[in-house]
Amino acid sequence: MSEDPFDDIEQMLSALFGADVAADAVAALRSSGVDPAQFAKMSGVDLSQISPGQMMAMRAQMQQMMAGAQDGPVNWTMGRSLALQEAGRGGDPTITAGEAEATRQALRVADLWLDTATDFMPAPGAREAWSRSQWVEQTLPVWQDVCAPVAEAATAALAAALESQTKDLAANNPELGDAARQVGALTQIMRSMAGTAFGLQVGHAIGELAGQALAATDVGLPLKREPGTALVPANATAFAQGLEVEAEQVRMFLAVREAAAARLYAHVPWLRSQLLGAVETYAREIRVDTGAIEEAVAEVDPSDPEAIRAALESGMFAPQETPAQVEALEKLETLLALVEGWVEVVTAQATAPHLPHAVPLR
Repeated sequence: MSEDPFDDIEQMLSALFGADVAADAVAALRSSGVDPAQFAKMSGVDLSQISPGQMMAMRAQMQQMMAGAQDGPVNWTMGRSLALQEAGRGGDPTITAGEAEATRQALRVADLWLDTATDFMPAPGAREAWSRSQWVEQTLPVWQDVCAPVAEAATAALAAALESQTKDLAANNPELGDAARQVGALTQIMRSMAGTAFGLQVGHAIGELAGQALAATDVGLPLKREPGTALVPANATAFAQGLEVEAEQVRMFLAVREAAAARLYAHVPWLRSQLLGAVETYAREIRVDTGAIEEAVAEVDPSDPEAIRAALESGMFAPQETPAQVEALEKLETLLALVEGWVEVVTAQATAPHLPHAVPLR
């Protein structure tokens, strides 16, 4: 371990971003007047107490965290890992052969019932039973389609704002050219770290959804790239608990809803593209109000971690909604409401002759 904590920081950053970027970043930290002891306190890590072996392990872990963020706006390697971890936090029972067959049978019967309620033919593809972790694996490609444009736009907007401030600093103060270059290096690092932050945030959300999702379409969006239907037996069983309805009736009701939504998305090909297109339109319009950020930052004591946390939670860095975003959001909400309304009506018609508790289940 070096006597200068910044030397250790530079070694870690060098392994992640290269020697040049690391040198500029550490130079920026030094020139900012940050006290190494205070820096360690704020970060929660006392570098002076870390052994060489621990430092190597920390460096390897950080490299792993950053690796997935180099090729895109979201570190999906970390996101997938956290999503699977969250999905299994409350237990993820293995699907038995009996559960799998009962689920497939329910989905096949649901198709027969729906034939009397809609002219849409059954969706092609498999009828499946998923565990919570399988729900994560099967739906992750679509989550990538949905979240990547938002993450890319938000990261680009923040990076552009920081780069603009750096250029203004250099233009207005020629003597601060080196400092501006060092701030640019920190911007590079922040952009890479943003990919990991997005990955962890999205992974946590997907993992939580995996513990609640009942099927492949019950969140509104079509989460299967390929046509087909699926239920999550463990979540369906948990949903049925406490209801004065037989578990078999609950499973059939959920199967009919899933099969109805799958038919709609399979036979109205423009619907999926319109939904995802609305998300992309919203993302393209993401803007960052740098003036508001500068004003807010001026009121925050950088040596007070609690003040920083409170500022972040207050939404001071939240993008500002534009008229185009409001329009895209309204379109998305309208499409989702139409999908939900159609599925509800068709499900009611298909289940009424067969399920005594269809109305309370709705």
